[in-house]
Amino acid sequence: MIPLDNAVTARLESHGLRFEILVDPELADKMRHGAEGIDIEDAVAALNVYENASHGDKSPDEDLLKVFKSTVFEEVAKQIILKGEIHLTTDQRRRLTEEKRNRVITYIARNAVNPQNGLPHPVTRIELALEQVRVNFDPFKSV
Repeated sequence: MIPLDNAVTARLESHGLRFEILVDPELADKMRHGAEGIDIEDAVAALNVYENASHGDKSPDEDLLKVFKSTVFEEVAKQIILKGEIHLTTDQRRRLTEEKRNRVITYIARNAVNPQNGLPHPVTRIELALEQVRVNFDPFKSV
C-alpha cells in the first residue's frame, strides 16, 4: 500500500452510484495500459471502496453487489481502475501534454508543405510558430 499523501482518486459512476478508491497514479496508469504483475494492494492506499473518498463515506455492500456483482475488494478495485476515471498528477498531465505537442509537431512536419518552395516546414519553425500563438494541447484529443 502507498501513503495517502501520494494517492489520487479513481472514480467510477454506474447505476446512478459513485464508487471511489485511493490509488497510486503511476501504478494505476500502468494497470490501465496493460502492465502485468501489478498487485492491487500495491496500487491502492486503502482497502476500502468509498462513495466519497474525501469524506471517508464507505460504499454499502448492497451497492457493490448491485453494480459489480461482488464485494471482494480486489475485483471491485480492478474494475474501478480499468473502467473509471483517474485524476492525473501535475507531472503526468505535463508529460502527456508534451507528448501530444511533439506528436502534433511531427504530424505537421510530415504532412505540411511550404507553398513557396514545395519543401516541408522545418520542425523548429513549427515549434516557434506554436509558441508564438500560444497553443494549448489537450492530452486526450487525437492529433
